[in-house]
Amino acid sequence: MDYQQIRSAAERQVGLLRANEARSTDTTEQRLRELATDPLRPVRVWTARNPNTPPDVVAILLQDADCSVRNEALYHLRTPAAVLQVLARQEAEEVEAALLPNGTTHKRHVVAHHPNTPPQLRDELIAAGVCPGRLCGMAAEFFRRVEFFRRRGGGNPRAEQGERASAPGPSPHTDSPPVAGDVTGIVPDAPAAGEERWLSVLRALDEPGRLGSAVGLEFPSGFDRAAMQTRFDQLAEGLSEAFGCRLLGGQGPQQDAARFGVIRIPAEVTRTYDQRSGTCLPLAVILSNFGALTACRPYRVGPAPDADRTPPVHQADYRRIEQVSAELQLRLVPQHVLDAPYEGPNQWVFGPAEATWFWRFFDYL
Repeated sequence: MDYQQIRSAAERQVGLLRANEARSTDTTEQRLRELATDPLRPVRVWTARNPNTPPDVVAILLQDADCSVRNEALYHLRTPAAVLQVLARQEAEEVEAALLPNGTTHKRHVVAHHPNTPPQLRDELIAAGVCPGRLCGMAAEFFRRVEFFRRRGGGNPRAEQGERASAPGPSPHTDSPPVAGDVTGIVPDAPAAGEERWLSVLRALDEPGRLGSAVGLEFPSGFDRAAMQTRFDQLAEGLSEAFGCRLLGGQGPQQDAARFGVIRIPAEVTRTYDQRSGTCLPLAVILSNFGALTACRPYRVGPAPDADRTPPVHQADYRRIEQVSAELQLRLVPQHVLDAPYEGPNQWVFGPAEATWFWRFFDYL
C-alpha cells in the first residue's frame, strides 16, 4: 500500500474527516470496509480500533503494512478465531526459521489470552511457555474484560461488541439505571446494552499515545484549549446556579492529566451521605480533555482509606449535575462505566496497575 503525503490544508482536512469517520461508532460496516484500505495510516488505525469493524475486515487489517494497525487489530474483540490460529502458527514458524529472535512470543502471547482463541489452542500455547507465568497487563485486561461482561448479565463479550450504537453517545436520561430508594445514587448493575454503548464511545475517543508526547495521552489531536476553557467556565457557572453557591473552576488543562479541571462542590450543599462518618460528602465534577465527557464522584482529600466502600453519588445531586452537563452538550459518564477495566492501547502508561476508564480520561497519567 502506498502511503499518502498530505501536502495542503485542504488535504489535511479531508484526511481528518475520514479519521473521524473511522472513529465513530455510527459508521456503517460498509464504510469501515472502505476505510480499512485508506492510504492514511491514522484512518486505518482507527478502523482497527472501531468496535463495529466486521471480523473479516479485522482479518484484512491484520495484514496491514503498518505494525500499529496490525497490533490494534490483534487486540480487537472481533478478531476471528481462525486468524488467531494462523498468526500463532506463523510466529512459531518464523522463530524456528530464525526470521525472528529466538523465544519471540508476542503474537502467541496475545493469542493465548484472547477471548476468541479456541480452548485447545490456548492450552497448547500456554503449555509451550508463551506466557511468562504471571498475570501480565495484557492478559489481565482480557480476563478482566471477560469477567466484566459475565458479571453484567452473562452476555457474550464478542457478541455484545458487535452491537451498534444508535447515537454518538448514550443519553444519560435513557441509559441511566433505575435507582433503589432515595440514597443509592448510581446503581452499579446497569443493563449491559447501555453499558456497552458507553464503552464503545470511550474506546472511540481513546487515541494511541507515544512516549514523550502529550498528544493522544493527555489531550486529543486538534485540542482547542480556549474553547475547552470556555466550556469549563460555563460548567462552573451552571453548577453554581444548580447548587446555590459560588463554585470556581480555575484554569486548565491540568498538567500530566487527561482531565481539564475539577470543580469541587462543598458538602454543605450536597445530599451524598457517608454512613460511616454520619456526614454529607463534597463532590468533584471533572471535565475530561476528551470528547466533552464529565464525571462526578465523592471528593476526598488524599487517598481514600477504603475506596471500595466509597458511597455513590446521591440521585438528587447526580440529576442536577446531569442536567447542567446536558445543557452544555456535555456527556456525564456513569460511575460504574468509568470503574470498568481499561482495555485500550495506552495500557503501557499504567504498567502492571489495574487501570480503569476513569483513570484513563479523568485522572493523572
